[in-house]
Amino acid sequence: MMTFLSKKKYKLILVKLIFFILLYLSSSHTVAGTISEKQLKTIYMFNFARFVKWPDAKAESNTFQFCVYPENDFGDILYQLEKRQIKDKDIRIKVLNKIADIQFCHVIFIDHISTEKLPQVLKMAQNYHVLTMSDQHNFAEKGGMIQMFLDDKKIRFKINYDSSQAALIKISSKLIRLATHVIKTIL
Repeated sequence: MMTFLSKKKYKLILVKLIFFILLYLSSSHTVAGTISEKQLKTIYMFNFARFVKWPDAKAESNTFQFCVYPENDFGDILYQLEKRQIKDKDIRIKVLNKIADIQFCHVIFIDHISTEKLPQVLKMAQNYHVLTMSDQHNFAEKGGMIQMFLDDKKIRFKINYDSSQAALIKISSKLIRLATHVIKTIL
């Protein structure tokens, strides 16, 4: 008979195994297969969040807020995450009408935002310890934490380690090793 602790360890190992299998499959199969690019990016975003640790104040909330700004181009696909949990918390999807609501988010996917407005959004995310993700060109180089991009019809990602550290967000070394590029100047 397994104890509670061993069940928890087993569940954690299983989640990690599934994540790495998904990453392997997505890197060895094209996006044009049976799963859409948006579905695959949603899977990535969900699993990225599983390999991140937030400061205690952020970690104490009752739900896990997954936000999109300024609009949701993922449609219903993103709302499928509400059937899941991250860190034993139910996921809630929120499309932000105003950026001031970022304070309630754990993760924000920044979609189609102007170059002029991006620094303000990233600064607010840093101040409120929010993990930032996007598929915008040069997002990581501009201070975003995780940037997804297509490379030869495969989804790849970059991590801006410096930005995550400035926001007191810890990205797992396992996830960092899987990134195609890591921006890290802080020693």
